[in-house]
Amino acid sequence: MSPLLEFLPLIYDVLKMLEYNLSYLSLIFRG
Repeated sequence: MSPLLEFLPLIYDVLKMLEYNLSYLSLIFRG
């Protein structure tokens, strides 16, 4: 298995965390 495939789940988790934080911040700024 290539190293990239091993990192994909980790990258996915990071992207999900960023997406969650960005939506949370946008709620704060709009509110």
